[in-house]
Amino acid sequence: MRAILFGLLALACAAEGRAAQDIAPDVTLVPGTFVAGTQPDGNTVILKGPDGLIVFDTGRHAEHVQQILDFAAASHAPVAAIVNSHWHLDHVGGNVKLRQAFPNARVVASAAIEDAMHGFLANYHAQL
Repeated sequence: MRAILFGLLALACAAEGRAAQDIAPDVTLVPGTFVAGTQPDGNTVILKGPDGLIVFDTGRHAEHVQQILDFAAASHAPVAAIVNSHWHLDHVGGNVKLRQAFPNARVVASAAIEDAMHGFLANYHAQL
């Protein structure tokens, strides 16, 4: 499973700046962006599962999160789970909006996010 995920993430890195695209059966990439003068969005990989979508990383900016929401609407599938690869803002910034739209979505993250939530991420909105 790790080898598959690393392979998918490598493909995702190569596709930065393009529109959402299918990269394997039931696997879609929403590429992140890095616009000069702004903070980046990380890449998002979406897996279609039997109970809904599994979203790996949620980006930072509203436009990126909207692409994820639009994909879910077009797929007629709920976001069942959000997996954060790590706590950086370009990977977790869209969690709140996705959870607002899909309150039953399960969020999976490392314990490192706990410290960040009470430290660095506690001031996230002020930083924006």
